[in-house]
Amino acid sequence: MMYKVRKRKEYEDVIRRQRQNIGSWVKYAQWEASQQEFRRARSIFERALHVEYQNVSLWLKYLEMEMKNKFVNHARNLFDRVVQLLPRVDQFWYKYAYMEELLANYAGARTIYERWMEWEPDDNPWLQYVKFEERCGELDKARKALKTRLRSWSDMSAAGPRNRFYIKFAQFEQRQREMERAQAIFKLALDILPKGASDELYRAYVSFEKQHGDRDAIEEVDLRRDDLDPQVSQGLLAQAFQRPSEAFQLLSHAPSTRLRPTVLGYNAVMSACSRQQSWREALETMSFIERDALQPTIRSFNGCLSAYAKARHWARALRLLDEMPKRQVRPDLMSFNSTLSSTKSSWQQVCRLLASMEDQKMLPDTVSYTAAMGAAERSQRWCLVVALLQDMSNKQIEPDLMWYTSCISALAKAHCWTLALAALEQAKPADLMCYNATISALAEGHQWTRADAWLNG
Repeated sequence: MMYKVRKRKEYEDVIRRQRQNIGSWVKYAQWEASQQEFRRARSIFERALHVEYQNVSLWLKYLEMEMKNKFVNHARNLFDRVVQLLPRVDQFWYKYAYMEELLANYAGARTIYERWMEWEPDDNPWLQYVKFEERCGELDKARKALKTRLRSWSDMSAAGPRNRFYIKFAQFEQRQREMERAQAIFKLALDILPKGASDELYRAYVSFEKQHGDRDAIEEVDLRRDDLDPQVSQGLLAQAFQRPSEAFQLLSHAPSTRLRPTVLGYNAVMSACSRQQSWREALETMSFIERDALQPTIRSFNGCLSAYAKARHWARALRLLDEMPKRQVRPDLMSFNSTLSSTKSSWQQVCRLLASMEDQKMLPDTVSYTAAMGAAERSQRWCLVVALLQDMSNKQIEPDLMWYTSCISALAKAHCWTLALAALEQAKPADLMCYNATISALAEGHQWTRADAWLNG
């Protein structure tokens, strides 16, 4: 018993000194789990998530503990939370669906895939969904998923990763012995895709006809593979969604080739690099737009501002935001939110940005106020925290649970205990992160009587 007390004190001392070191939190939680103290381990993981809820590794360790010890319902609840908070991280969706498939809960796995596809992910998740339906013997559903993905491109000017996706679709039909369907898919793709961007598709079609067709069918395809259309950039940028670094290298050498990307192509690469946390490449892509004398769009500027936010270059983000009107591009809500996220602890700039939004008759949303609240908290401007809370209430903006968590933490540090507890009451239904924020705040403020009364109330 004394051993556990001593170890807990050691771990608590470590995380008090190094609160931002997520590795220390994970070691503490894993130690509790090794002692079969799973409730304590969960509490520690939740406290760590309050420190950095966007840490993918932290969520994975938390999920690993629940799955390793066969707490299936706890794991499901965690997966449901993380795919709502971080829906663009494919790894969580993969693991969630795979767990349900291992448990033979095929209907549940299918529901997860359907939820995932609503976020319009890249090709790989769609192909995983198709493979799942194929394993389940639901070929019609697999075919429907493939067609749905193709229809999602109907309004897109970029060729995107269509080349390989059509090949995968044709290969799926080949596995089902539907050779006529496969041939029709190849021919349709060759008619639709730009000539200079379909070499790989052409080779796959030739190989298919050599195995299952005849030479006459091959000769019908007029590709002229050596005739590269310099205006077709989207097909050559197909890899932007799957291999951003390669697409970036392709753009960097564009002046020395016949490739003439449009601003849409540059935007696609910038977004892909930003999603991969490659903010330097995303920023340099903006310089390529200027190099080629193209007119940046609002999406170009927002991609650049998002990269600045990830790099925490708030001064550069502010300069770019100020420059946008001079270049005939009006900032939108996403522009301001990205800039607010980059300000971190500059509360003066937060006030300036919110005032600028008001001048432009632009209503801030929950993301705007959450970023502003974080900056006010880090700069210890407690009066600004209260003012933001009142302003949000006056504008009747509906907050989410992440906003409540940040708000409770900030109000508690400002010693506004009554407002913090009132915020928790409004967070219905409040999640565990909100409760942990309240408990931690009351404990840090030595409000033991309030904490005890609240817990037992």
